[in-house]
Amino acid sequence: MNADPHARLSRPRIMGVLNITPDSFSDGGKYIALEAAVARARELVGQGAHIIDVGGESTRPGADRISADEEQRRVIPVIEALGADGLTVSIDTVRAETARLAIAAGATIVNDVSGGTADPEMLRVVAETGAEYVIMHWRGIPDLGHARSTYSDVVEEVRSELAALSSRAIDAGVAAEKIILDPDSGSTRPLNRVGSFSQTSTGWHHLATRCCSESHVSECSAKRSARARQWAIAISRPQL
Repeated sequence: MNADPHARLSRPRIMGVLNITPDSFSDGGKYIALEAAVARARELVGQGAHIIDVGGESTRPGADRISADEEQRRVIPVIEALGADGLTVSIDTVRAETARLAIAAGATIVNDVSGGTADPEMLRVVAETGAEYVIMHWRGIPDLGHARSTYSDVVEEVRSELAALSSRAIDAGVAAEKIILDPDSGSTRPLNRVGSFSQTSTGWHHLATRCCSESHVSECSAKRSARARQWAIAISRPQL
């Protein structure tokens, strides 16, 4: 599955989320053991996932931060095992050192919910390794009660803020074609405010859209099938 990245993203791809955490909203505690995590990744691939997104730290509202050492202890063995299986792996982290170690272990995508704002070294690591880079829209997580989620024009404001994060990454040496933009339909604003975003966000190289984020599983469940909730992000490459 580690084929040319541009060919891989020439049509929509499904990213299956694998949380190696005790406290993530949707699957926390289920896949702490290495064998369970690998089995789950294989199950996700069997159900249609093209990419496995491995995370070791929950970003749900109210979650406690963990140390970098603990995050790496959780994710690196899993990434090594999945890489040995030939799977395409993404590391979900805001820490540059975790990203660097994950790439060395076999990850080819860095999924950074902070968009490069949490760790000043992240963009340098991504640029130097040549990894693909998911930049999520970020106004600070957690955003309890959506305190920072007031928008006059949600589509335009999110587009503008993502463009600024993308430009910052490119200035740091990240190749434009490696950037995947994630408008984040869940954790930083109410779900009903972003329904039109993907319909108007053409012109970017890659766009990630969420069918259901962790904090909105219950809200999405009325609109999505149980199988659809297995996936967090569908990545496509809109034509310029």
